[in-house]
Amino acid sequence: MHIKDWVNQFFENNSKYLCKIFCCALWALWTGRNQLLHEDGAVS
Repeated sequence: MHIKDWVNQFFENNSKYLCKIFCCALWALWTGRNQLLHEDGAVS
């Protein structure tokens, strides 16, 4: 199963609340990654 398929299945099979939590977690991880790469490792 590809990641795109897994994400689609996740959104189809879970509540709107859980999907929002999932998106917020991904956003936080991506932001932390970008801070590590572009701001000399300063994660707030």
